[in-house]
Amino acid sequence: MFVVPSRAILKLVGADSLRVLHQLATNDVRVLQGNQDGIYSGFLNTKGRVLFDAFVIRSQSESEFALDCHADALETAVGHINKYKLRSKVKLTDVSSEYKVLHFTPSFSPDLSSVASTLKSLSASPSVFACQDSRLAQFGLRAVVPNSATLPSEFVSQPSNGYEALRISHGLPEGPVDLPIGEALPLNCNLDYLNAINFHKGCYLGQELTARTFYTGAIRRRLVIVEDTSGNTEPLGVPGADVTVEGDKVGVLHSVAGSRGLAMIRLDVFGKSTNPIVTIGERQVQLRLPSYLPETVVFDAL
Repeated sequence: MFVVPSRAILKLVGADSLRVLHQLATNDVRVLQGNQDGIYSGFLNTKGRVLFDAFVIRSQSESEFALDCHADALETAVGHINKYKLRSKVKLTDVSSEYKVLHFTPSFSPDLSSVASTLKSLSASPSVFACQDSRLAQFGLRAVVPNSATLPSEFVSQPSNGYEALRISHGLPEGPVDLPIGEALPLNCNLDYLNAINFHKGCYLGQELTARTFYTGAIRRRLVIVEDTSGNTEPLGVPGADVTVEGDKVGVLHSVAGSRGLAMIRLDVFGKSTNPIVTIGERQVQLRLPSYLPETVVFDAL
């Protein structure tokens, strides 16, 4: 079990909460009216650029939802939702100081649904929010739990930097370091392969460019995993560092956890090798596609 670092929690309460979220999210949050407890989504500006990514998780109440986003995107998220909710019946409250975000991997328990049930039984007020991490089926369970709740003794947390290492090893972008506010395009950041975009839901803010690129455009850059396989465990570098091949810039480093990171890379680099060697500073490192990305993304970009 990990306590996920640097998260902010917004609580939305009111009869129009789901409708407002649905109009702004890249995903179809109406599934939360059924049996699904949570969903991962992007939120875009009018130009189709990512403002923030978040988990939308329902409580036992039909009109109460938690928005779990990166703490550095909190101000952006609040301003964005307030701008477009207008006179809708929804109250938006920052409850970050009252909650923590937990992540449970499949190795924690073979039955994560029972873990979710245990968490939801901890406290009736304030609410507990829990859902399957919908980005990857094998990644585990995500929960938003009140700080006041007493966890079972067997729920022992591991160092929080372990979560960062885990998500980067799976190639999962998260927060403004990987999705720069107002700059990143959702398909470059692999949100189309992380169950964050529904291309059949109809209109949402920023939909036109996203849909047009998906159906007619080639995606020539994507976030991929970069790692030093030499045994050097020193950090790869700082976010924003250039990634080069023979002196030519082919990408930019984003999140880093030790000798592994995520980088936005030109996919033509993969045209010559499945695991090309690139340079960050003076250090030679290797690129690889996350397991969820098919090799066809490379062929389509060439």
